[in-house]
Amino acid sequence: MSEFNFRCADPESELLSFYEHADGDISGIMSCFSVPAEKYLQTVAVCASNESAISEFLCYLDNKYPFFTAYIGVEKANCILTKALLEHGYSLIEESLNMEIEPDKLKHIGT
Repeated sequence: MSEFNFRCADPESELLSFYEHADGDISGIMSCFSVPAEKYLQTVAVCASNESAISEFLCYLDNKYPFFTAYIGVEKANCILTKALLEHGYSLIEESLNMEIEPDKLKHIGT
């Protein structure tokens, strides 16, 4: 079972979208799961095209998961999300290595 299918079936997982305009365009998606007994929350993906979507997602988490420890993966280059997290009272406690490779650098190993 793929991670996506597992999370869709898990009652403690959520997939949220943010619509900013009446035209129905999505300006943000967030996926997360929780372990309520441990007050644990982890995002699986946060993708937003503007600060409004990020702010709405964080307000949602603040209201639904008070007193949870939230693990929100943020690439160092994502200044908008990092700034919003700090403004919402989150602490940045860990720096992770982020490996990136340009698509033209990939080499196909065929059979």
